Amino acid sequence: MKLVGWAALYVGVGLVVVSTAAWYLQGYLIYHPRPYAPIVLTVLPPHLVEIAYNTAQGPQVAFYLPPHDSPTHVPEALWVLFHGNGSLALEWFEHLRPGPQTHTGLLLIDYPGYGKCTGRSSRDAIIASFEAALHTLQQRYPAVRPAIERSLNVLGYSLGAAVALELATRYPTQHIVLLAPFTSMYDIASHMVVWPITTLLRERFDNRQTLTTLAQRPVSPAVTIIHGEADEVVPVAMGRALARSFPAMITYHELVGATHSILARATPLLMRAIEGRAE
Repeated sequence: MKLVGWAALYVGVGLVVVSTAAWYLQGYLIYHPRPYAPIVLTVLPPHLVEIAYNTAQGPQVAFYLPPHDSPTHVPEALWVLFHGNGSLALEWFEHLRPGPQTHTGLLLIDYPGYGKCTGRSSRDAIIASFEAALHTLQQRYPAVRPAIERSLNVLGYSLGAAVALELATRYPTQHIVLLAPFTSMYDIASHMVVWPITTLLRERFDNRQTLTTLAQRPVSPAVTIIHGEADEVVPVAMGRALARSFPAMITYHELVGATHSILARATPLLMRAIEGRAE
C-alpha cells in the first residue's frame, strides 16, 4: 500500500509540475518569434515605409506599401495582412507583389517579438499592436483614413486568420480572406495535445464565434476561405466546418494536394481579392 501511495504522490506531483509549466510556458509553445535576416531587409519594394509605434510590449514596427508608390496618395482600399506563426510580415512579398499603379494600400503587421518588434506575443498584445499600428498609420498619413472607414479589408494566414477576424470585429470590414484557418485555438490544441493540458489554454482565439459575430451585422463582410486539402497542421476539416456554418457569407476554395504551406498555390486567388477582381 505504501508503494501505491508513493506512486500516486509522484504522479500527482508530476501532473502539478507539467500543468504549471504548461500554464506559464504556453506562450513559448504557441508563438515562435524570430528576427529578420539581414538579406530580407535589402530586397524590399523601394516605396515601402516603416510605421513605428509603441505598445506595452515596447517599440513595434509595421510596414506600409502605399498605392502609386506614394504614401500621400489616397488608396481606394486598404488591406491589412497578418502572417502565420512561423512567418514574418515582409515574407508576404515572396508571393504578393502589387504593381506600381495599384489603387490599394497594404499594411503588413508583425506580432510583438517578431521581426523588428520587441516584447512577447499574446492575443491581447497582438490586438493592442494592430490597433496602435492603424492609429499611427492614420496619424502619419491622413490619406488612408477614408479607406479605413469605408474600404478596409483583412488577410490572415493560419494564426493570422484568427488575428484578421479579431480586427474585423473592431472595424467596418468589407472583405476577409482566411488562409488555413482553425475553428478555435482550443480545437487546434486538442488536435496537437491531450486533455487535461488543453484545459489550461489561455489563448482563446475562437474563429467560429468571431464569424458568428460578424454574420450578425446588418451588412456582413464577404469572407473567403482557402484551405489545403492535405494540410498537416490545421486539418482541412476545420476550414470546411467554418464554411458550412456560414454558407451565405463564406466562399470556400479547397486546393487539392496543398499542405499548410499554401501561399504559393493560393497567390492567384489572393491577388484577385486584393486587386478587387471577381473570384
